[in-house]
Amino acid sequence: MLDSTFYDGFHEATAAPTAIPAESEFTYHIILSLIKPYAHAGVNALDIGCANGSLALYMANNGASVDGIDISPKAIQAAANGAKKHGLSDKAHFEVKLLDEVPDTKQYDLVTIIEVLEHLENDGDVLKKIFNVLASGGHLLVTVPSKRSLVHRIKMVFVHKDDFDERVGHLRRYTFKRLEQLVTDAGFEIVRSAPGEGPLRNMLFAVARLERYVGAIERRPWFRKPFEALDTLATKVVGEAQLTVIAKKN
Repeated sequence: MLDSTFYDGFHEATAAPTAIPAESEFTYHIILSLIKPYAHAGVNALDIGCANGSLALYMANNGASVDGIDISPKAIQAAANGAKKHGLSDKAHFEVKLLDEVPDTKQYDLVTIIEVLEHLENDGDVLKKIFNVLASGGHLLVTVPSKRSLVHRIKMVFVHKDDFDERVGHLRRYTFKRLEQLVTDAGFEIVRSAPGEGPLRNMLFAVARLERYVGAIERRPWFRKPFEALDTLATKVVGEAQLTVIAKKN
C-alpha cells in the first residue's frame, strides 16, 4: 500500500516549476525526446506520478490536454501552482489520485509513467490498468531503473544495499527481459525498447555529492556533447542505468 506520508515527506521541498522544461536542457532532453512525438494538440494524456508537473506542463505547452495524478498532496499543489504560473491551467489538470481511481471510461491517447512503476507493489496489475484506460492506438511510455546500473551494482557488492533506492522508495529494479514481459503480458505491442540514462549521467543524479555538477554541465553546453558521448560508450561497456519502453495498444 502506498504511503502518502512518505511521499509527502519526499516532496517536502518540491516547488512549482520555475520554467517549462526545454528540449535543450541537460536534465530533461532524453525524456522529452521520447515524449515529444506523442504529445501534441488533440492528444489526451495521463501522467502517473506527476510530481511537480514538469513533464505534464511540457506536454500541455505542446498542445496536449493532460491529467496529472500523484499520491502526494504537496506535489499536486506544486504542479497546480505551476500550471497557473505558466498559464496552462486549462490544459493541465492535477489531482491527488491513485491509478485505480481513474475510471476505465476515461480513455487516453498517451499514458506516461516515468520512474514510478518501481514504487508500486503490483506492477503487472498497474500495466493492465493502464491498458484499460488507453484508447485503441494509444501509447504507453514507461521508464524504470535498471538492475545493471553501475552505481547500484557497486553498492550491492560492497554494502549489500542501495541507500538511494531506500531513500526514494524503490521496491525493485528491472531487466529489459522482465519489463518487456510485463508490458506484453498486459496486452501491449512494444514499439521501442532502449537504454535511457547512462552510468555517468546517473551518478550525477544518484550520488548526493555529485548533484551540484548537474548545474555546472547545464551552464556549459560545450561540455555536454563529449560528456554524453562518453556516457553512451560507458553504457555499452558497463550497462545502462535506466530502461525505457514505448508500447502501443492495438
